[in-house]
Amino acid sequence: MSNNQYFTTELKPTISFMSWFAIAPFIVCTVLTWFPILPLFGLDFDVLHIVRLYSAIIVSFVAGSVWSAAFLIQLNNEKFDFNRKGLMFGAGLVSILSWLIIFIVPKAGVFISALLFLVLWQIELKTNLAKIYPEWFWTLRTKQTMIIAMCQIAIWLTLG
Repeated sequence: MSNNQYFTTELKPTISFMSWFAIAPFIVCTVLTWFPILPLFGLDFDVLHIVRLYSAIIVSFVAGSVWSAAFLIQLNNEKFDFNRKGLMFGAGLVSILSWLIIFIVPKAGVFISALLFLVLWQIELKTNLAKIYPEWFWTLRTKQTMIIAMCQIAIWLTLG
């Protein structure tokens, strides 16, 4: 990991807050799947549909951010290979596949969505994009990716 000209630490609190705020719906949907209390309050939401749609949105957003990094980052004197084409292809493919999860069987969609978050995380690692990130950001991304995947796997295990 590096702290270089691509990232500043002044946005660290904002990035941390916004990204933790963005994963809260995954945690809430997991809890609501385990404890279906919404009908007690007269609310009739399809939590499984909401989590699949939200997953598609978030994984597409993150993949788009990763994909755009391939355009924006110009390496000067870095001592590693940056696989720009692999990053663009992988992130683009993950983004497209993420939208298919809302059209397949819900249980499979949740499981595949968890895999897509993990695949995107691996793409960042294998293309060496992760080496460009500051250490605090890669640590944040790793923790949050694992939490999202665990939430979705927990939902998948809950389904019959």
